[in-house]
Amino acid sequence: MERYEDHADGGSPWNHSRAFPPLVAAAQRFEETHPGIQIRWSKRSLHEFGHADLPTLAREFDMIVMDHPWVGKVFESGVMLALDERLPRDVRNDWARNSVSCSFESYVWEGHLFAVPIDGAGPVASYRPDLLRAAGFEVPVTWQDVLTLAKAKLAVMPGHPVDVFMNFLGLCASRGGDLFQGDSKLVDRETGGACLEQMRELIAYMPAAIFGWNPIEVYEQMAKSEQFAYCPFAYGYSNYSRPQFAQRQVLFTWEDLDRSYRESLGSRSSSSPDDSTVLSTGVRSR
Repeated sequence: MERYEDHADGGSPWNHSRAFPPLVAAAQRFEETHPGIQIRWSKRSLHEFGHADLPTLAREFDMIVMDHPWVGKVFESGVMLALDERLPRDVRNDWARNSVSCSFESYVWEGHLFAVPIDGAGPVASYRPDLLRAAGFEVPVTWQDVLTLAKAKLAVMPGHPVDVFMNFLGLCASRGGDLFQGDSKLVDRETGGACLEQMRELIAYMPAAIFGWNPIEVYEQMAKSEQFAYCPFAYGYSNYSRPQFAQRQVLFTWEDLDRSYRESLGSRSSSSPDDSTVLSTGVRSR
């Protein structure tokens, strides 16, 4: 990291094709239309993106790409400017209207906006259609389908501690668990215990190497190897679904499975609570 000369801004995004090149391209055009201003982006890893101390980074960079869980910390530390005090209302309203889901609101804390959503990727399952076809499997719809793929050594998931925790929370939410009901309670014991057992069983069929893989590393493994056909937990990094982005195309399940599951519900005369529970990844938990 370095300080930059006058009339120059330094920035720090995370190091991936979906993050770094778009910012460099935008900076190039901004410099062309604003002579005398230079923007230099410096990469940091995906792990640093989630864990590097933002107050420390703020002393080195003028602009930072951050993840929304940091917003409370930056408010308390006072290291980042409140954008709502510096941007026109019509610009903020336009961002709010055109942001996906709650992306815009996730950067608001105590009534102030501390970042703008330039990238959104929610929890979603992914798969290699060619490998599923070759092995004679369909895209999973139920949790048992996922276990069947895992037993066949075709399923994988990110296993870094933070990813395992996020996977656990998603599974708890899909079972209707009461999450964060008080400062000292993460989830009700019944839901938490059931989800931990589900995850324990699933992970038992996966290689130990997953505990060193984050979502990007899982997608890279899926795209370049002939081993893994399905991932139940990660994020919708849509680059991997684009032809020729990687060696093999990785597709995401939410749209197709959500539609097919809603259609299946419509064909039933009734459904039990367990049957109607859907993972955030588009897979029923039972």
